[in-house]
Amino acid sequence: MRFRRSLAISSRDLWRYFSKNFALGLCYAAFVRPAKAWGFVRAGQAAFLCCAYDVVTDWRDFSVEYRRIFQEQLAEFVPEWACERAMELYWSDLKRKVGRDGLDRGIITVELITGVLGSKSYFSKFGVQRLGLLLQVVDDILDIEKDIEDGGLNFLKGGDAGRYLEFFMLNKQSLMDLFEKDIFMKLAINRAYVKADVVRSRLNL
Repeated sequence: MRFRRSLAISSRDLWRYFSKNFALGLCYAAFVRPAKAWGFVRAGQAAFLCCAYDVVTDWRDFSVEYRRIFQEQLAEFVPEWACERAMELYWSDLKRKVGRDGLDRGIITVELITGVLGSKSYFSKFGVQRLGLLLQVVDDILDIEKDIEDGGLNFLKGGDAGRYLEFFMLNKQSLMDLFEKDIFMKLAINRAYVKADVVRSRLNL
């Protein structure tokens, strides 16, 4: 609510805004290791910042005004290294030069979340880059229709879609095992897994 006005969230978009924050918060709670109350608060802040990123890039079309607002929000909540990393992603996103057909967004996001929450060492056993790629694949599968409609980045629109889908299929169970106690993350992974077969058939991959 505090930043609703500065981000110019209209009454019409209010439910979309809060539901996105809520969904991200539930998923990011899975990165709090070990489980601590302060960690869940930080996960909520990280979810808000990721939602704000989507607002200033997708909803506000990379407006300079909203970019400045986002930078101020970053500076308030996260350390300087995280601000710099987030803005690297912003500029790459703006130029449509995010690596691996946009999947590098997931790597940067997981680096930021685990770094800010202090759980990077825990997830390094699985592989932060591997985790970031897999979770971005999940997100892209679930959002493919919206991304096609809006012209957004999505690996399924690129030439390596089949390879990354296969990568997800092969790693799905290890991803589920990693988040075995996190029901919302497991739900998203399972939904993507079921949908992946439909998408693969539709796109002839």
